[in-house]
Amino acid sequence: MRILVYRWRSLTNFDIEEELQRMRVEFDVFDDDCDLSVFHDDKFVEIVREYLRRKSYDAVFTVNYFTPIAEACQDAGVLYISWSYDSPMRIETSKGLFFDTTKIFSFDALEVEEIKKKYGITNVWHLPLAVSTRRFDRYIPSSAERKRYKSEISFIGQLYDNGLYYDLQHVPEYWREYIRSLTDVQLDTYGMDIMRPALSEEVLKAVSTQDFMDAVGNAVYLKGESRPKVIQELFLWIWMCRNVTFRERLMILELLGKHFPVRFFSYQKSEILKNVEQCGQVDWFEEMPKVFKCSRINLNISVRKIVSAIPQRCLDIMGCGGFLLSNFQPELAELVPDDACVMYESVLDAYEKAQYYLEHEDERKKISMRGYEVMKKDFTYRSRLETMFRITGLMK
Repeated sequence: MRILVYRWRSLTNFDIEEELQRMRVEFDVFDDDCDLSVFHDDKFVEIVREYLRRKSYDAVFTVNYFTPIAEACQDAGVLYISWSYDSPMRIETSKGLFFDTTKIFSFDALEVEEIKKKYGITNVWHLPLAVSTRRFDRYIPSSAERKRYKSEISFIGQLYDNGLYYDLQHVPEYWREYIRSLTDVQLDTYGMDIMRPALSEEVLKAVSTQDFMDAVGNAVYLKGESRPKVIQELFLWIWMCRNVTFRERLMILELLGKHFPVRFFSYQKSEILKNVEQCGQVDWFEEMPKVFKCSRINLNISVRKIVSAIPQRCLDIMGCGGFLLSNFQPELAELVPDDACVMYESVLDAYEKAQYYLEHEDERKKISMRGYEVMKKDFTYRSRLETMFRITGLMK
């Protein structure tokens, strides 16, 4: 088996390549830039074709899906395997979905079923993400680092403020309040999406004033992508999800910050957060694991467009031996034992559980260790790669 791996700004490429080496899989890597700001990068298609002409490969592998690579692989008759850690995937206009060489794996079971139903295809599978406890074990915080990263409660991420309410000023009042009401209800609803099913054609047409389309267009449409007169359901939904995420993160951080020491690690600075220590950005590769190891409680507040799946952040926290307090995610409840992490189902519930586990140290440590054991046993890169290779026929 010989594989060509595309290395881009993915946070998981290093761990995947390290595991391929341990599995003794022959692979080459290329890292040419694919212009993700354009709808179709013809230049990148030709770059991939050239790599496939130079050497014989059984498959090309990428983290997340790339239409130009799907096209180049179809032309060369080479399997294209993608494994997505983001949702939703930008595939709604990709003809590559229907190529017999394209094999797509997604971490979100709900999205997989939606894709199968919408497009009538069978070349897409659900595959949860993985974590390298082996790599995280190598990062042992020094005394100085323990002092620097020590936290009662920590959150690493961004706030996702997208100005939805500001942009809604361009929408008729009735529909403006309709959208706001949907986001209000979604804010208090976990484990299911109530917003997208409520975006009928009538709603989409009503909100698609020229001013609103101009306000959100540059954020949701790529260069060269045709912009319809009526906003697409997917893009309005993503816009709304970002707003709900922003509000939930603010509410939880502020509520917890009023009662406990909370540290927020991010490149962003927020004037709204008055009761939280804003600590600046940390490096994902080495610093982030040390924050997880030095925090008594690590928060995961999922981006709301991830409806079902387990976000990478959850696995990273548990894979470091950190205590995970996360919003309810259906697959987290299904695939991770309830004694390995803790989930909240409302903002108040998050506060009550944070208070409880700060006061019950032995229980907190027991859950942290159990989470680490589950990650080490059941969420390995080897098992995930072997699953992909067996499904695609590269391995028996």
